Amino acid sequence: LYPPAWVISRRALIDGDVMGVEVPAGSYVFVSPYVLHRTKEYWPDPQTFNPERFAAGAGEQNARFTYIPFGAGPNLCIGRDLALMEAVLVVAAVASTCTLDPVIGHQVNLDPLVTIRPHGGLPMVLKKRF
Repeated sequence: LYPPAWVISRRALIDGDVMGVEVPAGSYVFVSPYVLHRTKEYWPDPQTFNPERFAAGAGEQNARFTYIPFGAGPNLCIGRDLALMEAVLVVAAVASTCTLDPVIGHQVNLDPLVTIRPHGGLPMVLKKRF
């Protein structure tokens, strides 16, 4: 639900057309993964956290480029593989010794900086497993 970047921009190198809108060379085109990932046309119940929607084969009905947390194509985020590897390692390290539960009733507000961040952090209840 929260891609690293809330907006991605690209500069058109040649005159073109994007979804029926004329785009002259030199113009900037902006795409918001944050908005795209919440589009009901592509994602049933888009506001719900549902990891199963990304299980093998589950998203095949969606059009190409409907899920682009790190951008797409030749300008894909250079840090994508590192970020995914770090996420797996951190989650594995924490989950092997602790459980994390969200603070009940805490409302998450976002700071849309270069990357999306929870304003004031994301308070969690940490419990030791053993």
